[in-house]
Amino acid sequence: MADPAETPLLAGRYAHVRELGRGATGRVLLADDRAEGGRRAIKVVPAEHAERLRWEMSLLASVAHPNLARVFELVVVEAALGPPFRLAAGAAALVEEHVDGVSADEAVAARAREPERARFTVEVGLAATRALSALHAAGLVHGDVKPANLVVPDVAAEAKLVDLGLARPTGWTASAGGTPAFLAPEAWLGERTPATDLYALGVTLHALMSGRTAFDTAGSSATVARGLVQPPRPEALPASTPLPLRRLIGDLLA
Repeated sequence: MADPAETPLLAGRYAHVRELGRGATGRVLLADDRAEGGRRAIKVVPAEHAERLRWEMSLLASVAHPNLARVFELVVVEAALGPPFRLAAGAAALVEEHVDGVSADEAVAARAREPERARFTVEVGLAATRALSALHAAGLVHGDVKPANLVVPDVAAEAKLVDLGLARPTGWTASAGGTPAFLAPEAWLGERTPATDLYALGVTLHALMSGRTAFDTAGSSATVARGLVQPPRPEALPASTPLPLRRLIGDLLA
């Protein structure tokens, strides 16, 4: 076993624990913070994608809320780090709060009975609303609200909105990003506004209550390309859905 004293530390303080996941351009690592204690989730990308993390850090550094995963710092690797990090010089690492919990869709699966499922959906929805309010007040849009990006610890009201990699200034126009099943019609055209986040929240609440997304997105991109952006009628919610929650979801999807 390697001597802990000889284990390389990122930025002299972060000790590699394990890899949490990887995507097309980078990885997410779990690390121990040897300076302050606690665990951190660290997004790492090679040098050619470092600007993306600099952009994310610049947007999110000033936003803090109990229902948002906190962003701590951006580290640029000056000298290559060997195993277990395996980072080349110039790689960038965005250090974020590690939320110990499960995704909202996993958490709701353990709450099949009513009214527990509806109560959970409301509590998670309120947590998400608080997080979005903080982002929107800072002039930012999340861009990828969905159950998988809501991490729920033991208490549903303490759920945190994570994965802010698609966050952009309000009104930003770009190619459609995010998860197709949760995109508002105007988001297919590249618009990013608080309203598109709230629409995605409505689809998220629908999914938590019903176990499926509200809309069939087959052919959505082709539909939008033709300029036919009328949203389809959502699938029926379970009969047990409380009327106030049913109305809220309907308003968010309107």
